[in-house]
Amino acid sequence: MKLSIQESLEVFGFETLTDLQEKRIKDVYHELAKKYHPDKGGNAGDFIRLREAYAVLKAAIINPAYQNGGWEKVREAQANGSSGPESFNRTQDSDSLQEQLNKYKQAYEQMLKQIKDYEQIINNQILVINRTTSSVNGKIDFFNQQLDNLKIALDKSLESLERKYKYKWWELVVPAKKLDKNQYITYYNQLIGEYNSEYRKINDKFQNDLLNTYQMSFNLFIDMLKQT
Repeated sequence: MKLSIQESLEVFGFETLTDLQEKRIKDVYHELAKKYHPDKGGNAGDFIRLREAYAVLKAAIINPAYQNGGWEKVREAQANGSSGPESFNRTQDSDSLQEQLNKYKQAYEQMLKQIKDYEQIINNQILVINRTTSSVNGKIDFFNQQLDNLKIALDKSLESLERKYKYKWWELVVPAKKLDKNQYITYYNQLIGEYNSEYRKINDKFQNDLLNTYQMSFNLFIDMLKQT
């Protein structure tokens, strides 16, 4: 027996497939099966026709591709090793599983890429930190060397000033021209003022160099974070 979609609808008393649900088909099938089943006093031919109509409608509801082929489409699917709508469900499940596996694979590959990117960023940050540390240590060493040189120069100047102010025992025999107290204080304050002025210049330059170094490193860190 070869039933079309329209013939199957007539068996169930339906007019169209539109908005027809599988549950509705099943409910009507059970009701008609009680009527047509041979054990219930029904006609065997009508019962077979009912089962075929049920298979056609169920297949058409699940897979729209069956709608133009009716029972022949279902039989063709069975001949190819499938079982109509059940096979279609399994195919759907298989495709859905493959899609999920592909999504997980893509997510995993993306995660690996992000890890590598983060590792590269961390390595770059460590490199920046090491370079910054090296640069800062170099500037500190240079700053301390400048202060040492400035202190040495001050000590020499003060020592020379002392010689111009204080007498040695042999200079008592042959007096030499010396600075008086007021002159000594004036020159002393001048030397200290020059020392303080030079110290401020060295210190200000040192502080600005450090600030620029840290600012440059900070900007590099910000650029790295923008890449994540």
